[in-house]
Amino acid sequence: MKNYQITLTPLEPYFFGGARTFGKKGDKKHGSYIAQSTKLPQQTAFLGLLRKEILSYHNALNKENENFDELKALVGTNRFKINTKHKYKKNDYGALVSISEVLIQEKEQTYYILKDIFDFKLSQDPFILQGYTPKKSIEHKLFSSDFQKSISLDDILTPKEQVGNAKGDDTNGFFKKISYTMKQGYSFSYFIEWDHDFDLKKLSQKIVFFGAERSKFLLEVKTAPKPTLTGVKKLKDDEEHMLLLSDSYIDVTLAKECAFALSSETSFSYLTNHQKGSIKSKVYFLYEKGTLIINPSEKLKQNIEKQSLQQVGYNNYIIY
Repeated sequence: MKNYQITLTPLEPYFFGGARTFGKKGDKKHGSYIAQSTKLPQQTAFLGLLRKEILSYHNALNKENENFDELKALVGTNRFKINTKHKYKKNDYGALVSISEVLIQEKEQTYYILKDIFDFKLSQDPFILQGYTPKKSIEHKLFSSDFQKSISLDDILTPKEQVGNAKGDDTNGFFKKISYTMKQGYSFSYFIEWDHDFDLKKLSQKIVFFGAERSKFLLEVKTAPKPTLTGVKKLKDDEEHMLLLSDSYIDVTLAKECAFALSSETSFSYLTNHQKGSIKSKVYFLYEKGTLIINPSEKLKQNIEKQSLQQVGYNNYIIY
């Protein structure tokens, strides 16, 4: 088993697809439209990128009669899916044992992306979060792995607006697209567990196209284990805390399976196979990374450990 760190550094403004996308061009009712990138990439997008780059290295894209067994050993045969009937069945991703949740890298410092919740206090019986108001959203911040340093995510990401008019659509073709740029010196980062003799460092120092708009990124690979998150603050002593490190699909009623939760949701869909080609799956709702759960039940712990999701970096958490 080998451990790698893969970083993706944006070389230009990037756009990751989300729920807020364009309407139909020229539509009189919905002709003016807006699309905004998500700040962070989906785990499934990185899974697709990694498999594509491995196949590209082996000259296996758009070719027939390749060594199927060799390629299968590298990238597997399964496309990502949320399988609600077999929740604990692993997918075949070849030599890819697991992908971490998306992290941020600055030089030698790795940051976890979490909600800025750790200065709140939790009162007892009933649990009430002191000083919290639902009118103000809780932002995501970057926390160093030793929990000694934090940075606002918005301090390293800057929105970039592009306004235009789609050719041939007259006034119904106006659009606004919001992409993001990343502060110099920072990168998206993933830690990979890999079980094959093929050295992923052979993919390093390459320009790749990533995201809905195929933006340019520098892909770099080195051998490194994922740093362990330590020193996380408790909101209340003597209570068990579950902290979601990644967006997570939970299909039990959260309110019934814990004493308290400070949570938010994000929508998620993915491409799935269809007779007419690839189509989008139904929309799922995931609990966002940084969700904090107090005294989770055993049923909740078992439910979150859906192996096919943890393989690609969803449903990752710590108990402390």
